[in-house]
Amino acid sequence: MRRLTTLPKAKELRPFLEKAITLGRRARVLRESGSTEAALHLTRQAAASFFAGNAGYDSRQHDPGAERTAGVAAVRKITGELAERFADRPGGYTRIYKLGPRKGDGAEMALIEFVEGSNSTAS
Repeated sequence: MRRLTTLPKAKELRPFLEKAITLGRRARVLRESGSTEAALHLTRQAAASFFAGNAGYDSRQHDPGAERTAGVAAVRKITGELAERFADRPGGYTRIYKLGPRKGDGAEMALIEFVEGSNSTAS
């Protein structure tokens, strides 16, 4: 995953990603060892960083059957694919490249991406 954004936003995003991936890694290890209650607790801690994003949400009436979207998908990816990808890495899952000022307003731009994991050849 690569995202082009301003440098302050990239620097603000990095600690949230790092913590969520670490929690996902720990949850994966606990789930594999049979401690499902502790794994669920860590998964819920990781999920606290994301908005569940109920599709079709109406402010007057909440539809409990609405499809859950972005946040749920993000937690699944963190506790699944990314936890496996960074299983042997103790930290430092992201990198930020400074790209220089944006032409219109001069805002400092950056590219934030995941580093290559042990099970992946591209980020």
